[in-house]
Amino acid sequence: MRHCVLDRNATTVREASLAKSTVTRIFGYAVSLLFVGTSILAVAQVNTTLRESPVIEPIITEESLPEDSGECNLRTTAAYHADVFEPATALPRTQVFCGFSRRWGGEIGLPLARVDGRYGPANVAVAVKYKLREQTSRIPALVLSIETTFPTGRGESGVEAEPFVAVFKQVHGLSIQGNVGLGIRHGGREREYRAAYNGAVAVPLRHTGFALVGEVNAVSSPLGATLSFSPGLHYSLGKDRYVAFALPIRTKGGSTRAGVVFQFQMRVRGGLVSE
Repeated sequence: MRHCVLDRNATTVREASLAKSTVTRIFGYAVSLLFVGTSILAVAQVNTTLRESPVIEPIITEESLPEDSGECNLRTTAAYHADVFEPATALPRTQVFCGFSRRWGGEIGLPLARVDGRYGPANVAVAVKYKLREQTSRIPALVLSIETTFPTGRGESGVEAEPFVAVFKQVHGLSIQGNVGLGIRHGGREREYRAAYNGAVAVPLRHTGFALVGEVNAVSSPLGATLSFSPGLHYSLGKDRYVAFALPIRTKGGSTRAGVVFQFQMRVRGGLVSE
């Protein structure tokens, strides 16, 4: 009996230590991202020639805003050891984003991956977004969303629903966005929870088609925490098309590993002209 009590106490201590370490790391990454963003913003504010520019979408982080009404974009992503994705290896991951109205939008994602020696569709993800408020000169835009993932037999089992809250703010060309979500996976009689924290800062390089991107992503669950920082680069291929590249560097269980992400996006349908 005494050994059982000691084991429970040791487990409690380990869980408390893991929780404390996770919160500390998330806070550290968030502060780093905020520091980078405010530093770039300070330079942008000094340079009065830098004005509002098109929104630069993050590479890994779920984009905050829904598409404009009637607009649809097609995105393909190839990921290798990008643990913030599910699965971490996908060749390619295809997503379609569409705007339904001025405030409503949605997306569907289908990754292809090699799982258990077979190559085929992984879990399908469907999301719906609602823009609760537009951004103003001082207050960011606020978006509510829910994403549901359905199993196909080649990914994780069970259905997962993840409601999240997202924010977006653009100042002098600098795009800042992020979200916080709670994933709930139902697998038979079991239920698993995980929390996700994501943030991204992007700034265009003047007179070029390039933009620098920095992203912080964290997932915390009873199995542990995965934290990653992803420096990236966008390059515009013209109106409504771009390619992007990112190097997610993640830490989990004391180990560090780097991954690679390539991305291409193009508009397949233009938005409706508002009256």
